[in-house]
Amino acid sequence: MATPTAFNAHIVGIPHIPSITQVNVRTGPALNRKLVFRVDVGTRNLHVSEIQEDAEQRQLNGKTFHWFRLMFPDGRTGWVRDDLISLTGDGTSFGYINILQETLAFNLHRSAVTETPVTENEIDDKKEQDGVGEAMTPEDVRRTEEHRIVEIPTEEEEGPAFAECRMPGGVNMRSGPGTNNTIIGRFVHLHVAEILQSSDSQSGDPLKWIRVRYQSREDGWVRIDFFRLSGKFSRFGVGSEDLYPSPAPQSHWSRDFDPTGSYLNFPHDGWDKAGVTGAPILGGTKGGLVVHTAFCDFCGSQGLSVEQKGLRVGSSQVFVPGWNFGYGHFVIVRYTNDLLPESTRNQLAEIGREGQHLFVMYAHLHNIMVTNGQVLRSNQQIGTMGNSGNSTGTHLHLEVRAGESPTFSHWAALRSGLLSPEILFLR
Repeated sequence: MATPTAFNAHIVGIPHIPSITQVNVRTGPALNRKLVFRVDVGTRNLHVSEIQEDAEQRQLNGKTFHWFRLMFPDGRTGWVRDDLISLTGDGTSFGYINILQETLAFNLHRSAVTETPVTENEIDDKKEQDGVGEAMTPEDVRRTEEHRIVEIPTEEEEGPAFAECRMPGGVNMRSGPGTNNTIIGRFVHLHVAEILQSSDSQSGDPLKWIRVRYQSREDGWVRIDFFRLSGKFSRFGVGSEDLYPSPAPQSHWSRDFDPTGSYLNFPHDGWDKAGVTGAPILGGTKGGLVVHTAFCDFCGSQGLSVEQKGLRVGSSQVFVPGWNFGYGHFVIVRYTNDLLPESTRNQLAEIGREGQHLFVMYAHLHNIMVTNGQVLRSNQQIGTMGNSGNSTGTHLHLEVRAGESPTFSHWAALRSGLLSPEILFLR
């Protein structure tokens, strides 16, 4: 009988973001565990000693992350998440298959296992493994380049933050944070750069600007609303990592929140995210309850806009029940306070709304895919992006209102609780 191939992990980082050259290694299976060192992308053939589900139950697209306890070339061990590593070899004793072709760990299915195996060598070293990162000696911090490990100087140090351009055609980079500064380059659509700094605008708009490291430059500034952020960006004051991701993942920025019209020159009670008809619209990370669905009679099953019916956008003929008062086809989802991110709950408390619940309208849909009273799964699709109602092009209108009671009566009753979607969502 052939000897099973060793079950090994390989550090791959995030392949579509080549600027990520190292990944974090932690003392346990969660992002809230101490970060003890970084390892270079490309480090290979790391022995797997243990696998656990994410201790915080963090998920991506409804699937819970797993963490791998790996042995590194210098003898230390630490935990790395499965979206940053690939696997090869016989993983059957850990609940995986015999992996003949190198595969991203997150993409593999893991069956339930009753006990994680431990080899004789691991038993000999168990005392040292259990203490990894907790009591570091001076010798621990002196690692040679051949080990491909870079020590983190302090426990508090943050990882990098990244910005991905979501605007078709790209955006201008400027010499300073505002449109009154000189254009010095162009940031290409879907390219990614590291965030170096943030600032308020120097040109009067209320949006943040970020300075990025892009194409060998470190002096380019871009406006935050044209970008999707990842990594450790909260220290720049541009949102929190625990917020819900964009409910329209295949979208780009269109229009900001401006209920008084001071910035856009007309009132706008939410965010607009533009895209293509039929693109998925998703509910929140922890589920929610559909409290209202509204089919627009004048829009019909084709999801027509007022312009397609020969009416002028914003005219008095539009804000009537047949057009759902301009919103077209829409869905309202309730997210009770216990489902909200911690940073959202903290923001609510800061503005005198501690313990309140959020109600979110997803408007101008093409199709509605949920029903009243339906309990949503994590990131469940609730509809598709459309152009129905008072609309000039395909987009999602996202509107957020807070309420003391979890019981929904009607949208207008929540008007006093109108909030910017940034309290709950990443751009």
